[in-house]
Amino acid sequence: MKFTININPAGADPEKTVEIVARITGALKGALEATGVEISETRDGANEVTLSGRLPGAEEAEAHEWMVAEVVRQIRERGLNEGDLDGTIHDYKGGEAADINNGGFEAQARYLLEANDWRLEVALAEISQIETED
Repeated sequence: MKFTININPAGADPEKTVEIVARITGALKGALEATGVEISETRDGANEVTLSGRLPGAEEAEAHEWMVAEVVRQIRERGLNEGDLDGTIHDYKGGEAADINNGGFEAQARYLLEANDWRLEVALAEISQIETED
């Protein structure tokens, strides 16, 4: 994310221009930092300021995307297709399902909500379709 502020009004008092740039930069920088954005500032003369920002966790997200791409590259390099991974994924998710079920109602409710993007009505609709075991 990058913002460049360049104020150069024709015939303006240079001292006023510097003051205006400083106020705008300060306000923008404060607002971005309040949301957790890490800001760096570069000045190019008195009238231009560039603010560059990174969201917290951006490096981690970039690393995750790189890892996904690397695994996909190696899968393709080995000549595998999507069906070749089905058993592996089932093994992972099967263990997860057992953990969720062994965690009781709270774990099951949390999973239903997370799986449905925390939409309560969808999770409740799922539950309404379940029949009790006798």
